Amino acid sequence: MSKAEHDHLKAFASRNGVTVSALFKTSLRIALGVPTREEENIRKFSDIQRQLFGAAHNLNQITRAANAGRFKLGGHAEAVINDLAEEVRRTHDLFVDFRRAAHSRDLLDALAISTELDERAEANG
Repeated sequence: MSKAEHDHLKAFASRNGVTVSALFKTSLRIALGVPTREEENIRKFSDIQRQLFGAAHNLNQITRAANAGRFKLGGHAEAVINDLAEEVRRTHDLFVDFRRAAHSRDLLDALAISTELDERAEANG
């Protein structure tokens, strides 16, 4: 990097209230496909995660009511509920790991988490 390029980056970073190091880390995250906090916010993952918690809570209430004998579930309905509960758990785990990667200040840790997420998504694909 030339001195002029470096000076330009320092000035840009200063104007935007970030460090040159932060610029490089964000650029590397984007280039390597590692999620950023901004990406997490853009994707509204917090809202989706709240909805998942709500669905899990509703499933839990249905299961408790069925176990208490307040109504009967057929075998097919139970299988569907169990499959849905497992999907909610799996999706929740993906969101938690995505958030961990997005919030990790250590690029290598974030890259490892992101790679694991990609591998799990491909396996479940």
